[in-house]
Amino acid sequence: MRIFFAAAEDGGSLFEKLGLHPMEMFFYAITLVILVGGLYLLLFRPIKKMVKKRRETLAAIYNENEKLNREALDLKREYQQNLERTKQEALEASEKAARAAESKSFEILAAAHAKADEIVTSAVKEAELEKKRVNKEFKREVCYVAVEIAEGILEREIKQEDNDKIIEEALKRWER
Repeated sequence: MRIFFAAAEDGGSLFEKLGLHPMEMFFYAITLVILVGGLYLLLFRPIKKMVKKRRETLAAIYNENEKLNREALDLKREYQQNLERTKQEALEASEKAARAAESKSFEILAAAHAKADEIVTSAVKEAELEKKRVNKEFKREVCYVAVEIAEGILEREIKQEDNDKIIEEALKRWER
């Protein structure tokens, strides 16, 4: 800074005191402008273009990412809805199967009760028939025994001891 103040005090041109010619200064200024312009064209513009392209690429990637996120959320929502619908359908199917099984079990039980009633009725009828047959057989045997006793009694003279003996013999023959 002293140089600038010293040159101003002496009354000479600052460039002359520094040993610079004004034309040289002009060329230096033009060279500096050319150098700055060249650096701008060679470095700044390509870097600016590269940064702009990078921003556009990042924006495109970000937009694509957002789009994919929305699609993924939509797919997730759809999957959850399908899962809920499937669970509901499975629940309804199991309830329907349970109702069908319950209905079938009632049908089977009703058929079993009907069959059991039929068997009991049949057994009662058979028992009645067997009872009637046994009664007939018993009556026939009693009649047969009575006829034999009567034959035995008629063949002989009647005494109480003889009657008892004839009855005992008939009963022994009947028991065989």
